[in-house]
Amino acid sequence: MPRPLAVGLVEHHTGASEVARSRARTVLSLMGGREGYCLVEVFELEGVPGLDRAALAGLREVIERREITTAFVAGLTTLPDCLADLTLIIVSVPGTGPIDSRGLSCPRTRQPARRHPNEGNSTADGLGGGGS
Repeated sequence: MPRPLAVGLVEHHTGASEVARSRARTVLSLMGGREGYCLVEVFELEGVPGLDRAALAGLREVIERREITTAFVAGLTTLPDCLADLTLIIVSVPGTGPIDSRGLSCPRTRQPARRHPNEGNSTADGLGGGGS
């Protein structure tokens, strides 16, 4: 049986290194697979208006063209309109999102991830140790 399609969206803090960016993309992709999805693409927000507009336009296009219903997200400070009707699976990825005065990633309180009623009750919380 084919896996359902999903997209990923990560918001990097200003000045994130390429290593941190790559790690975030990898974590989202692996978490998607672990949760039973096939991520078709991971989009990145970088706090640069022109680049972010282009990334969100691409995200919107993929969601509509592929009829995506689920998104894996990390580090978002605001929820883009194009994700409002999707099931969100929030993934904790160190180094994403805004940073505090000490240069550390700021944890933020979020609404619990929305899931379809027919899906399991598992939560995606990053790639920690231990088996699943």
